Amino acid sequence: MRRREGADGVRSCHGVSSHWGFFQVTGHSLRRALLEEMHWEQARLLRLPFNAKKKAGLLSAARAIRRRRGSGSSRVRMHYMS
Repeated sequence: MRRREGADGVRSCHGVSSHWGFFQVTGHSLRRALLEEMHWEQARLLRLPFNAKKKAGLLSAARAIRRRRGSGSSRVRMHYMS
């Protein structure tokens, strides 16, 4: 059961980060070392040059959100405030 829960969690994190480009972990018993590693990887990704992100397809989620809802839409702002 634990292995399946872990796989479900990985799929959930992948879905959220693919759709929104980020996620926040709260109220979970994740090891601090894992959270620090995730933070380090996020910072490493953000430091990549724009063309490298574009070539890797890392900009498609943000572009899809803007195309669908418009930049600065209330749906996006609401997500940042909650």
